[in-house]
Amino acid sequence: MGNLITNLEHSENERGKGDAIVSIKARQTWSLSNLQNGANTNIGLGYSAGSAITTGSNNIVIGGNNGASIATSSNNILIADGQGNLKLTIDSAHIFTITNGLQNFVDDAAAAGGGIPVNGLYRNGSVVMIRVA
Repeated sequence: MGNLITNLEHSENERGKGDAIVSIKARQTWSLSNLQNGANTNIGLGYSAGSAITTGSNNIVIGGNNGASIATSSNNILIADGQGNLKLTIDSAHIFTITNGLQNFVDDAAAAGGGIPVNGLYRNGSVVMIRVA
C-alpha cells in the first residue's frame, strides 16, 4: 500500500467575481514522516489541523487546532474554532467534553433569557437540561 497525503490550499480569493466565494486554506497537516511513524488514517480540516499528531491514528481534527493533546493517541475527535481554541472533544473512551462547559440556569425561562435556543443544552447544577420551551 502506498501513502496518500492530500492537502488543499487556496492562498487568495478573487474578490468581486461572483456572489459566493468558498476558500479552503490549510497548512500541511501530516507529513510522510508522520505516516512512517504510524500516524495513519487521520483527517484534518482547517489551518494546521492535526499537524502535531505524530503516531496517533484514526483521529479527526476540525478547526485550527494542531492536535498536540492527542499526538500519540488514537480514535479521537477534536472540534476547534479557527484560532485553535478547543470547543468539543470526544476521546477514545467516548467521553464527550464541551471545553468551556454548559451555562447554568435554573429553568427553561432563564435559559431562554440567557440566549439558549429551543433544543439547546444548558445545566441546572450538575444536571444536563434541554430547553424545550
